[in-house]
Amino acid sequence: MSAAPPDPRRAENDLWHALEERRDEIRAAGLGFSERQHHHLREAHAARRLIAELNASMEKRASGASGDSYYLRPMAQAIQAGFQPWEELITRTDETWTEFFTSRARQGARQAIDDAKAYIPFL
Repeated sequence: MSAAPPDPRRAENDLWHALEERRDEIRAAGLGFSERQHHHLREAHAARRLIAELNASMEKRASGASGDSYYLRPMAQAIQAGFQPWEELITRTDETWTEFFTSRARQGARQAIDDAKAYIPFL
């Protein structure tokens, strides 16, 4: 019996659920959170483009584009408080969405995380 082919819509829904959980945890901890960014991700999910847009964004990051400094501080604060940034979700290797992300997108996600960690001493 062969395994069912990967379902991109299920992968997007699972990823969206993980993003929502992360947002709720950060809010509950009283940390800053970018509603603007989350709203953009919500719109991408509704349009069935969440993974495509995150791939494009993180691939751009892997190509040397700097991240938006607007997001750097809250991302560093979340990491400092023990939360994983949403970019960490892209780097996971055991999720329904894993195979839908390119290696360049995962590289860009790791770069974004590293940049935020490097910012922690400046908080």
